[in-house]
Amino acid sequence: MQQGEIYDISIFYTRKDQSKYKVANHDVQLYYESTKFEPVEGIVPPIPEYSFRLLDFSELPAQAQQQTLLIDVYGCIKSATPEYEVPIKDTNRMKSKLELIVKNLRREDLKITLWGDTARKLNLQSIEASCSAILVVITSLRVTKFRQQIQASTTNHSCMLINPQIHQTQEYQTEFSKPGDKVKTVPAPSKRLTLEQIPLP
Repeated sequence: MQQGEIYDISIFYTRKDQSKYKVANHDVQLYYESTKFEPVEGIVPPIPEYSFRLLDFSELPAQAQQQTLLIDVYGCIKSATPEYEVPIKDTNRMKSKLELIVKNLRREDLKITLWGDTARKLNLQSIEASCSAILVVITSLRVTKFRQQIQASTTNHSCMLINPQIHQTQEYQTEFSKPGDKVKTVPAPSKRLTLEQIPLP
């Protein structure tokens, strides 16, 4: 299969989606086993390559109370920490973490924590070197409330698109066109426990 191509898909099965948080707004999941993917020949109606469920920041508090569907957000990256590792509770593992502050058109802030591969794949040096503001879509986020602040974090399904061309792009580029809108790097938290430092129960 090639990205951007259109295929007829046959021989697959379905089952009820029992995930706590759904990626798609549907009760059924498709599973591929011995599935056939046949390229569609000729002219077909265009199908969007991306489909986002972008929520306004004002809609996030309700999600924090009873979220069932993972959400997507779009905004301008205000600041970022370098990637660092933290111990995972009740396991003998460390996990990569990176924290972003993202702004919307009202210049409201949302803290987004990137975990694992999503944190490792963010090219912070390239972002810092940019002469303009960095716009981003982050998908499949879980929303929580911590110390009365709404925040979001990535999941295993999340992906991040830097400067995607969507219909909100022009409006954001106009708003975030000042020199002060470049991404700022902030230090990662200095007091972090290693696995050896975690007290035993």
